[in-house]
Amino acid sequence: MAKPNFTLPNKPAIKSGSILSYNYTDDFTFVPAPLTFNRDSAATIVNEKGLIEDVGYFGPELVQNGDFSEIGPDLVINGDFATNSDWNLGSGQWTILNGFAVADNASNNLHTSNAVATATGLQYKVTFTLQDVAQGYVNVGLSNLNSTQFNSDGTHTLYIESSGNRFLYFRPVGFTGKLTNVSVKEVGQNWTFGTGWGIAEINGNQVAEFDGGADAAIQQVSILTSGKKYRLSIDVANKTTGSLQIRFGNTGVVDETITTNGTFTYDLVSDGSTLYLRSISGFDGYIDNVSVIEVLGDKPRIDYSDSLTEPFLLLEPQSTNLLTFSEDFSDSSWFLYGTIQANSSSSPKGLTNATKLTHTHQTFNMLRVSVGGLRVTSVFVKNIDANNFYIRKSGGSYAYYNFDTKTVNDNSLKVEYFLNDWIRLSLATDETPYRQFGIGQREIDSSEVGNSVYVWGAQLEELSYATSYIPTFGSAATRLGETANNAGDVNVFNSEEGVLYAEIAGLSDASGNRTLSISDGTNNNSVVIRYTTTTNKIQAFVFSGGVTQFSSDANGLNILNYNKVAISYKLNNVVLWVNGTKISTDTSATMPLNLSEFNFTRGDGANNFYGKTKNLQVFNKALTDRELEILTIQ
Repeated sequence: MAKPNFTLPNKPAIKSGSILSYNYTDDFTFVPAPLTFNRDSAATIVNEKGLIEDVGYFGPELVQNGDFSEIGPDLVINGDFATNSDWNLGSGQWTILNGFAVADNASNNLHTSNAVATATGLQYKVTFTLQDVAQGYVNVGLSNLNSTQFNSDGTHTLYIESSGNRFLYFRPVGFTGKLTNVSVKEVGQNWTFGTGWGIAEINGNQVAEFDGGADAAIQQVSILTSGKKYRLSIDVANKTTGSLQIRFGNTGVVDETITTNGTFTYDLVSDGSTLYLRSISGFDGYIDNVSVIEVLGDKPRIDYSDSLTEPFLLLEPQSTNLLTFSEDFSDSSWFLYGTIQANSSSSPKGLTNATKLTHTHQTFNMLRVSVGGLRVTSVFVKNIDANNFYIRKSGGSYAYYNFDTKTVNDNSLKVEYFLNDWIRLSLATDETPYRQFGIGQREIDSSEVGNSVYVWGAQLEELSYATSYIPTFGSAATRLGETANNAGDVNVFNSEEGVLYAEIAGLSDASGNRTLSISDGTNNNSVVIRYTTTTNKIQAFVFSGGVTQFSSDANGLNILNYNKVAISYKLNNVVLWVNGTKISTDTSATMPLNLSEFNFTRGDGANNFYGKTKNLQVFNKALTDRELEILTIQ
């Protein structure tokens, strides 16, 4: 975290490894003291190329065909009966004619000349078309024929399981009609199906369904490693009885039991290599979207949004993007006036997935969210030929950004600049019942008709300020809060004297106490720098034995900008410097005891620091006023 080029007068500092702390000894080297970082979700940053990048802490997807959508090639030869071949015609009761297998009161089986199923336990999707059905019916199957009687015109689908090397059969019972477009394709690849499990089609999607019979498992083998931690997620639907057990590695150990419908996520440690999903007590539902990813460890966000040469550590609180489709403006969740053209430009992520929005009415794109209270709307915009881009404020008024002058009509509308002329606009309002943004301010801006912009990455959060982009693809998504703590030990920090220095910027003003500190693991003995609930104020403290020894306020700052803050502590001599100015001095302070760790909290885990940290240094010797002035200016 420390800048490698920082110098005291004639005293160079040397960066070494993953660094937090600065050891003020004769060799003037940094002491390695890495932070313990945690964030239990993915997030985004602006990378060194200026593009938005996903930062996760998970490994790749381990479940193959977890949504059961995989489908193999057609295994039937001459399924359209284009030639008089590749079928056994049931002792002449079937005739191939003009692209059909034709039956006249047939009772003998029609079947393929070659086996279509290759092994026991495999799942297949069978489709075929009946036409001109006059009487009777057919059953269809591989070895055991399906009990369904097909006796109507149309295209029919069924899913069946093979019991070996099998032909496809059509068994007629007094059947008169025509058959064509016969297809058999393998489905359910990569899964092993216990008795009663199979592939079904629900609302056009393939899922794994259980029939409510005797307890059995569907499993995927050799995807786990014993002793490793994984995140499992699964959808369960249409369940009316029984339950679904998750057995993670060892088939005899029940890790979780699901008794209701819904989407479920668990963090589990495997004790084997196989994922078992077992029906219990007559479970009669279906599962979909099974996912297992390894929890590899958390990755801090080094963000370049302020500068492509000077990154910062970004720490943010938990936030949810309430918009369910942040990049797909064709979805019905958007109330649209105008026209859109998807995938028409490169987005801030560097992909060709930005949407062109063209003003065709005397109004604009409108998003309605049926929630009241404080929300912040944000969206990425790139101009083509529009004049202004509006976001609705409270009470039906509008804030807008003017593309020609690069100015706003209302300072509450925040503007962030990105590569390739992209900007991100954000506005916090308590507008009810909906949020709204786009080209033109309803009926009064008819001059905008025909003008266009590119839009991407819309977001709605229950905060007073916009946080880093949270993509959504069909449901709201949450980026969990993150922490960075436990750097150093008693050998790094000096309880008798030292300096805590930070170059920091806030994400918002007056949004709670946000603290960083050297402490003994509590807030009783600590050296503290914090943002407060008061506008544009930074505070500094020294606590010893639970008693405040030093307290000082630096007022009139813009905490959204970077401020350089240093608190130097020594018995009867504590000094606070901010941006090259001495703020206060105390000559009676007692020193804290047993300083042993640095945290982005007040020491005991409370008052997490959320903000940007560009530079962080800890010295274990108090500095002079001249050294503190240099430190907080350069």
